[in-house]
Amino acid sequence: FPYIYSTAYQAATRSVPIARSLSLIYEDHPEYDYVTNCYMFGDSILIGVFDMNITLPEGKWYDYFTGEIYEGGRTVQYKIPKGRGGAMFIKCGSIVPTMEPCDFVEKFKGDKYTLNVYHGSDASFRLYEDDGLTYDYLDGAYALTDITIRHNTKGFDLTISKRDGSFDGRKKRADGEYKLSDPVINGIGETPEFDVVIHTGKANKVTLGDKPVEFKTENDKTFFKIPSSLHENTDLVYTITF
Repeated sequence: FPYIYSTAYQAATRSVPIARSLSLIYEDHPEYDYVTNCYMFGDSILIGVFDMNITLPEGKWYDYFTGEIYEGGRTVQYKIPKGRGGAMFIKCGSIVPTMEPCDFVEKFKGDKYTLNVYHGSDASFRLYEDDGLTYDYLDGAYALTDITIRHNTKGFDLTISKRDGSFDGRKKRADGEYKLSDPVINGIGETPEFDVVIHTGKANKVTLGDKPVEFKTENDKTFFKIPSSLHENTDLVYTITF
């Protein structure tokens, strides 16, 4: 949901489609002009459909279903995991925000997101939030949070910038002059908290400035939490060391 919203914002402001052919993104590879069974969903996710001769561009790619990392720059014969409908790879060097499933817009609060980090190269992501229903965003009623990863010799820094912007909600009118189907529209809430999941490695240490951060590791992943109060008024820089 947050990734889709943010990718739609990117599409609107950069005039690029949400679903992108490989030839559009990797224009220096004319051989990709003939790839019809793979496409990029936003900047970070590669989807494989129809036949499973999957073209992986240069770099490393994380199998979303199995956790296996593939070396790119080649075509692989992919075996679809049981219960899946195709292939889904995440580019190593990506930040993919997600949230718990939401049945409909009235239930959406935007108070907690998961930052899925696939490190391997420097990356940036702009998290976009609006009310999810109205056209108020055309008048600037939205919020942006910039998130980056920058690598060093021992690991990388994860920077979460202070959220910029806001938007108003709308209550149902008390006089009854509204349709029963009209939803309550939530305005911007408190600064969200983040669960960070680093999918590509067990960290030895996580710090915020010079202060240690509690974290846990499991199945080659690293987990830690960022309380909303910490980045309400300031940028945060976490250093992850492997």
